Amino acid sequence: MSYLVYVAAFGTLSVIFLWLRDARIYYRTGLSGYRLAAYWGVLYGALALLGVQVTAYVPDLELLGLGLILLAL
Repeated sequence: MSYLVYVAAFGTLSVIFLWLRDARIYYRTGLSGYRLAAYWGVLYGALALLGVQVTAYVPDLELLGLGLILLAL
């Protein structure tokens, strides 16, 4: 397992943290912009999880997986 898997995991945790932050802010304030950001965060979180899977299980495509995570960020 390459060190890039750890980089991918950290990036995915960052995406999920930002998604949960937006959901928390929407819950507290009720602002519609954060509601939309929380909805998009579900999609971006799924994309980041796909990037981790590609990075961890397809050794030849590690950079593609990291690119997916970067796209999610």
